[in-house]
Amino acid sequence: MTSIEMYRPGIDEVKGNLAWSALEHRLLDCCQTGAPAGLPGKTDLPPDCSDPDRRVRAGLIRYLMLGGCDRPRGARPHPNGVRIMGGWIDGVLDLESCQSPLAYGCKIASCRSAPIFMPRVSGRCSCPAAPRRRGWTCNN
Repeated sequence: MTSIEMYRPGIDEVKGNLAWSALEHRLLDCCQTGAPAGLPGKTDLPPDCSDPDRRVRAGLIRYLMLGGCDRPRGARPHPNGVRIMGGWIDGVLDLESCQSPLAYGCKIASCRSAPIFMPRVSGRCSCPAAPRRRGWTCNN
């Protein structure tokens, strides 16, 4: 059977021209320890998407769920997975065809766009604030 290598952006491409938010910095730091990423005093569910410190790019979550990279300035997620508290996701969280043994958990206020969850995941997936729609699966 032929194996097809999927395109995986590097950390610089994920970052683009926009500086990391405070929560994104915390998320990247938590890759070392596996602790949930949250800002001190801001782990509650924010009322909206107005606090730029709480923004987490959807592309960063996908990058980490695909395993990140070891290159300079890159990040590898901890085996505990990707866990975010008290933030909001900027962009479409597209985890379709993103097969990962990692757990994904978020305690967020909202996503600007409806997330697309992967059809199969061997790790746990928990995103209680995200609306569920027919056809979405997130195996727990």
